[in-house]
Amino acid sequence: MNSDWKSAFYTYMEQTNKMEIRFDAALLMPVMQNEAYAEAQHHRLNRLKLWYSNRQSRPLKQETRVKINHVTQRDQQVTIYISQHKIIHYDCCSLEHKEERIETQRILLKHFGDQWYVTRIEHEVPEKQGMLRQPLTPQDFPQTEKFASPNPYLNQEVFARTGNWGRGAYNRAAVQQYADKWWNSANPQYFQFEVDCTNFISQCIFAGGAPMNYTGRRDKGWWYKGFIQHKEMWSYSWSVANSLRLYLGSSTSGLRAKQVSSPLQLALGDVIIYDWDGDGNFTHSTVVTAFDAMGMPLVNAHTNNSIHRYWDYQDSYAWSPRTQYRFFHIADYF
Repeated sequence: MNSDWKSAFYTYMEQTNKMEIRFDAALLMPVMQNEAYAEAQHHRLNRLKLWYSNRQSRPLKQETRVKINHVTQRDQQVTIYISQHKIIHYDCCSLEHKEERIETQRILLKHFGDQWYVTRIEHEVPEKQGMLRQPLTPQDFPQTEKFASPNPYLNQEVFARTGNWGRGAYNRAAVQQYADKWWNSANPQYFQFEVDCTNFISQCIFAGGAPMNYTGRRDKGWWYKGFIQHKEMWSYSWSVANSLRLYLGSSTSGLRAKQVSSPLQLALGDVIIYDWDGDGNFTHSTVVTAFDAMGMPLVNAHTNNSIHRYWDYQDSYAWSPRTQYRFFHIADYF
């Protein structure tokens, strides 16, 4: 069937693309020898088919652009590290929607007889790693706020590109524009983290005009200065999902938010924070940038980079039935 590993690899990628639209894991079988993975995909695809149906949606087509990052070949075995840029078109209430996201995989192929087969697939789930696990509580965030001007703490070029400073209205359109511009790249005016989700969300909020609460302490306030004399100068709440959750839930002036019970209560520029396993460890955050035809939020994120993704992330390999969400409606005025 396949005379070399490249043929098997590209057949696998082509069949995966079809599988995710047709919800049919059997499409992988001609090129795969891993019954456990195929069975897991079968159950996952049945769940996603129901997920789309409950959203009054159905997938129309999917384009996948594959980048091979690294290949290791040894005897009759090849390991391939890839990045996938997925562009998914779907119908919701007779309106076409589009979302995009970046995913990474490690794929193992082995040679049996005169054919190559995929024998192992590992999906990277950086959303579950978080940035840092700090034992913080709401008491770690003071109610007395210090609202900094950007001048000594952030250079003017960053400030000029991210929004108006001061106690004014939250510019939700500016949040959306920033999030859509930088969803799949890093603003060079900021440090990019290996796990970048909350750093990106903080940038988006700041782009909407939210004032930094500069305290000079990493466990207090919400602020960013960058690297200064090789030191990390930003608050945990700027870069850590759980810390941002605690800050938004406790701040009473400046940047503050109301925790609401439903995604239907969110607006553009609002924030969702995720606990994948229901154990109280919140490790991912997103920002609302659009709504589908049913009025449900679509979100942007880093790690994995996504634009206009359905808010609940049930299509993520990080998701589990125990996943919990916290919805934050950012105050309209600071």
